[in-house]
Amino acid sequence: MITGNLANVLGIDVWVNPENTRMEMSRVDEPTISATIRYHGGRRDSGGQLTHDTIALELAECMAGRTHVSAGQVFLTGSGELNESNQVRRIAHVAAVEGEPGAGYRQVVDLERCVRNVLIETDRLAAAGEELRTVVLPLLGTGGGNSDLRKTVETLLAATVEYFRLRPNSRIRVVYLLAYTDAQSAVCKAALDTYREGQSER
Repeated sequence: MITGNLANVLGIDVWVNPENTRMEMSRVDEPTISATIRYHGGRRDSGGQLTHDTIALELAECMAGRTHVSAGQVFLTGSGELNESNQVRRIAHVAAVEGEPGAGYRQVVDLERCVRNVLIETDRLAAAGEELRTVVLPLLGTGGGNSDLRKTVETLLAATVEYFRLRPNSRIRVVYLLAYTDAQSAVCKAALDTYREGQSER
């Protein structure tokens, strides 16, 4: 588990971006993971203003004119300026929330598919020669408060463990859960402790 602001995380190869099913990144002044990645991954002038929207532009190219993707779809892009500032090699954009006019965003139903696809795509590039060994996974779809935090953490943890159980030769070595708030940290710690206790009893 990693706590705090993603912008302060250093040395992790892949950052996961919980994106919407339109793959439209947040505006840079919004309090989201997407906005953090978009801003810090872009080129900025001496006043801190974004001058080249590096990651959002590459993500738009991945969409190839499409306006919507299915829940759990993943695109891996470069990391822009985050490569130098935070040693990030890739951004895994996963369709983890769906928008509805007048109602905002809600978490997609199949979070397991989101996790599985992120790890599959990361392993695919690692098998092709990229040095991708570590992943940081935010608590997908919990930013808006329209989801069950405990259930989300337990689902992400179970899906990650199951991925490694089925793929013991995965090139990924560590997946970190990102807990931004104290409440998220407490829930993550409880879930991890419960998992460890279950393992020790076997």
